Amino acid sequence: ALKVLEYAKTHKDGIAIILMLEYGLSRSELLGLKWTDIDTDNKIIHIMRGVVDAQDNNGKMYIEIGEPKNDFRKRDI
Repeated sequence: ALKVLEYAKTHKDGIAIILMLEYGLSRSELLGLKWTDIDTDNKIIHIMRGVVDAQDNNGKMYIEIGEPKNDFRKRDI
């Protein structure tokens, strides 16, 4: 994991890897982040929603944005 973190620090999209490894964010939570969820003054990230792929009855894929499945997933880090 240390090699992955070191690489992430130099990669243009490395912040996503760092957030997932260091803070335990899931892919859904990471994709659900908005700039308004990030409080730079207090150094807090509010996990408020998730983004998942879904499929309708006709087999067409779409993105579903909503609150986390469980209340304990809604948190501040």
